Amino acid sequence: MNTQEAEVYKLTQPAQATSQGKPFDASESVDKIFSAITKAQPALEKVHTNKKGNFSKYADLGQYLTAIREPLAENGLAIIQTTRDAEESVTLITILAHSSGQWISGEMTLKPEKGGPQGVGSILTYARRYGIAAICGIAQVDDDAAGATKKDEDTLTEEQIADIWAKADELFGDGADEILAGLAKAIFDVDTYVNIQSKHFDTAIDWLGKKKAKMDKDAAAE
Repeated sequence: MNTQEAEVYKLTQPAQATSQGKPFDASESVDKIFSAITKAQPALEKVHTNKKGNFSKYADLGQYLTAIREPLAENGLAIIQTTRDAEESVTLITILAHSSGQWISGEMTLKPEKGGPQGVGSILTYARRYGIAAICGIAQVDDDAAGATKKDEDTLTEEQIADIWAKADELFGDGADEILAGLAKAIFDVDTYVNIQSKHFDTAIDWLGKKKAKMDKDAAAE
């Protein structure tokens, strides 16, 4: 293993001694990269949504990369994303590297619900967007929503919406859309689950679990 290979290997492994005393994985020194980040962040704009998902709009990976590349490069920074496979899951490692050799990194381990390259590719694309957003401190914005009537502040947060969708996808797979439509209309009398009140988040998650259990029980009885 040459020097360059050794450095890449070190970056893709869980930080050990280099991270002691820090609440994140990082190189031994971080003064230069922190200085660069403070200069780059004011130039990092919000990522604009450009795709329509099942129930809401989202910004694809290209939007995130376009938003960060120039401000990061101007300050000697770059994003590196690689993976580490486990038996039934995949870990995405997102590294923010500085030209000085200093770096910080974070990990996200996810389990694909669908097998094969397509399932892994889909969940990695999802993770890459969130990894970039987290390490760069950026958020996405829906231009259409910004010009429309302000969303009821009591409805689900973006994080809660994502959690409900992930739970439905985990339990019902391709049938998640139909289940969530039933949840919205039959249980909460709203047109889409994103309009469920935030205070009912736990109830919605609990209902999904009970719905799955009932369906499994009914299937076993047939």
